[in-house]
Amino acid sequence: VLAAHQAWFEGSDTRGVNEISTIAKCFPEIDVILGAHSHRLLPGQRLGRRSWYMQPGCHGEYLGVVRVTVDTERHAVVSVEGDMRTVTAEVAEDEELRTALANYLAAAKVERNRLIKGSLAQPVKSYGRPGVSCETSELICHALAEATGATIVLHGRLSKADLPAGHVTGQDLFELVP
Repeated sequence: VLAAHQAWFEGSDTRGVNEISTIAKCFPEIDVILGAHSHRLLPGQRLGRRSWYMQPGCHGEYLGVVRVTVDTERHAVVSVEGDMRTVTAEVAEDEELRTALANYLAAAKVERNRLIKGSLAQPVKSYGRPGVSCETSELICHALAEATGATIVLHGRLSKADLPAGHVTGQDLFELVP
């Protein structure tokens, strides 16, 4: 089973950034690929001779469920099927999973609430043309340049969210750069 933040597309990937088809072709021993990135809902798609690709949409709205039947005597996968389950507020949390993820959830909460900047005088707007008039893309470029020491950074905006004036938290930055 491979979990990858990569998407599968029916046609060619003109940008060459999603390599799921290539991975499935080069590694036919992978039975199941759990994908992401394009935000599409794909309950299951056979890739090549063996690999089964599934992508459960985005924002936790669906839970992808894969059922694999294995012949334990032959050590071989007999069948793979998948479906999507809608996640709503009525769906009970899995206590075992919550316990297993407790440290990660606690760290995420701390980071989400962490104060990044005490007082931002004006909001940073996400509209405009990146590289010309988009404040968000300029902020991302400046942050990347400072973090890496690069003299030139090109980057677009990653969301339509503005960075509000006032206190800036980790959650605000996640909204800006999800």
